Amino acid sequence: MGTIAIYLITTERFTMLLCALCIIWFVVMAVCHHIIRKKKLTYRWWRISGFVPFAVCIVHWCIFSLKGIMLLSLELYGPMYLAALGLALWAVFEKNDDGAKKHTAGIMPVLAGVIAIGGVFASLIIIDVVKMNVVIGNATRKDYAESLNVMTEEMREHYVMSDWKGINYEELEAEMLPYFEKAEGDPAGYYEALLRYTSEFHDGHIWVMPMTQAGAEASTEVEKRLAGNDYGFSLFTVDTGETIAVNVEEGSAAEAAGIHAGTVITRWGGDNIAEAIDNADLLLCSDAPVEANEKMVKPVYFAGTGGDRIDVSFLDEAGAEQTVTLTSTGNYYRRMN
Repeated sequence: MGTIAIYLITTERFTMLLCALCIIWFVVMAVCHHIIRKKKLTYRWWRISGFVPFAVCIVHWCIFSLKGIMLLSLELYGPMYLAALGLALWAVFEKNDDGAKKHTAGIMPVLAGVIAIGGVFASLIIIDVVKMNVVIGNATRKDYAESLNVMTEEMREHYVMSDWKGINYEELEAEMLPYFEKAEGDPAGYYEALLRYTSEFHDGHIWVMPMTQAGAEASTEVEKRLAGNDYGFSLFTVDTGETIAVNVEEGSAAEAAGIHAGTVITRWGGDNIAEAIDNADLLLCSDAPVEANEKMVKPVYFAGTGGDRIDVSFLDEAGAEQTVTLTSTGNYYRRMN
């Protein structure tokens, strides 16, 4: 099953309304409680009303809780549920005898009041926080293809740069659907499909963040596979358009062959370095802020492409082109991180 929740900087109005309901209900119950005590009325309907917010919160949990991510659900909505629970406890422990003013002794009524008041204040905080960072798209109970549709609809409605970037969501979803369908049941494949999807936005504010241990393990597996092989150095393209070696490992075969920090790399696997980088499908650089930045940092990720051995051409100190065959020393994921 899909396990994705979409975060956008926007407001989840239903949750804010429910927070407000808990606060208003608390005030109304307090006022009514004072009137009941003063007029020596029965607490029956007052007690029943105390369970209304809690019942609504149960419905809210069934709709909005994130499957497999319970702690995050409680972090987002827990204080609101606590306020509703406090009201319910207050209703339980407040007693009367035939309309006479008679209250239970002991700590429980006080504790219930503290829980309710604490929950109300926490709900006020949630109302503020929820406006800035909130789950508004919950596809944790859907399959991978359905989660793609949910995610696309949320982005279509809320992503503020859609028009500026000219994003065609129908074409994007159609292009991505085969990747999500192929990944069904495979968390690692799902993570890779999500990387491919987010890379189409060229926006560093859009990324994939695993929220479970299984998700974290799957993401690491994918990132290591996509990182490729380490040949002893990284690459970077400078303002002149040349691609140079950086982060050259001391004592490596690359260094021994004459590749040092700043050495101009001309060919990779026999192909022109600039063309090879442009044509490479590198999902790990999908978090570049804009497309122009992606082109600048893409060589860093490209340096891991190739098999166990790669032919690298470079300009030596005399300006002559040299070619060396380098053997992978391990996974490039280590150098990137």
